[in-house]
Amino acid sequence: MKKVTTLGNESRPRAVAAGPAALRGATGQAAAVAPAVPESSATQLLLLQQLVGCADVNELLARFFRWCAGLGLADGLRYRHVPQGDEVRFGERRHHSVRYALTLEQVDVGTVTLCRRQRYAEAELACLEQALGPLACALRTATAFDELRSQVTRDPLTGLHNRAAMQDSLERELARARRYRDPLTVMMIDIDYFKALNDSLGHLGGDRVLQSVAAALVSSTRQSDLPFRFAGDEFVVLLPATDVGGAQAVAARLRAAVAQIDCGDWCAPAAGEVPTLGVSIGIAAGASDDTPASLLSRADAQLYRAKENGRGTVCVDA
Repeated sequence: MKKVTTLGNESRPRAVAAGPAALRGATGQAAAVAPAVPESSATQLLLLQQLVGCADVNELLARFFRWCAGLGLADGLRYRHVPQGDEVRFGERRHHSVRYALTLEQVDVGTVTLCRRQRYAEAELACLEQALGPLACALRTATAFDELRSQVTRDPLTGLHNRAAMQDSLERELARARRYRDPLTVMMIDIDYFKALNDSLGHLGGDRVLQSVAAALVSSTRQSDLPFRFAGDEFVVLLPATDVGGAQAVAARLRAAVAQIDCGDWCAPAAGEVPTLGVSIGIAAGASDDTPASLLSRADAQLYRAKENGRGTVCVDA
């Protein structure tokens, strides 16, 4: 059980395990005057009903926060789960706070910090600690679901999302672009002469090429852009709120980044000559009547034209 210390004016370290009992520190706490907590069984049942069936971490925490706020138990909530890189905040930061480390079967489920203006009374802390057991169970299930979903939607070699994830994202981004009348641009990217590279560098070397180009793709795009491994040596990038001019700027950055990749740093080609990497890129802007298939088809047509023009070029759907 991870030992934690509370923030603000709360003096007792607390840790909570999902199970019949919660572990509590031995340090005392000054009495507080606070609103009475409603009947415990009724409030706990209400929380349980809200948590059951939810498999999204953010939504679980939002529901838990609303439950706490409705009882006057929190003005703000902060959740951290270091292994998953998660940090979620709701409400406002206040002076009085209490922090709980959640574990389930000796597995770290994260840390929850609650805060409000008044000190917490013993009855309120007991109510919170009783509620954190179901929350820990729900968070563990949601985290496991996220891990499984990541395995299904991510390409294991490059770490990028895969074609199935791209289809879902493209439908969503097209709908959003129509709703808000924002531009949406699609880039299709192909590594030039990849088969020859594979023959020269070997399959492990070919894998490193794919990984290096994927890394260049991520470094050349914004956090809001969506890169995917489409198939083989082909990649797709969705560029929300980006017109053709913006997409061309991204393409220029990507080509420059790929040109900087030095294959000699990690492999010795069979022919003894270190190849230079390049990419061909096709760009198409979404239209109001586009479907995911039609938009991809137009970007793919431009990619084919870029390859026909000698590769290492960018072609745009006019």
